[in-house]
Amino acid sequence: MARKRSPEHDFICRRCGCPCDAAGSKHIGGGQGMKACGSRPDVILRGDYEAQIAADMQYVRSLLRRR
Repeated sequence: MARKRSPEHDFICRRCGCPCDAAGSKHIGGGQGMKACGSRPDVILRGDYEAQIAADMQYVRSLLRRR
């Protein structure tokens, strides 16, 4: 998937993953098959969101290794 926005301006909704404006006032819309969550966007930079998910996954994997 090609992104049209630079990483410092690539805001998404944390709930549904749709692109949003930086102010968090509206969903810009997603690609094919994407559906907005219908509520006010919970805005986060895509890079920050991906870093949080990676950290969460690393933690879960460390818990599974302890078993």
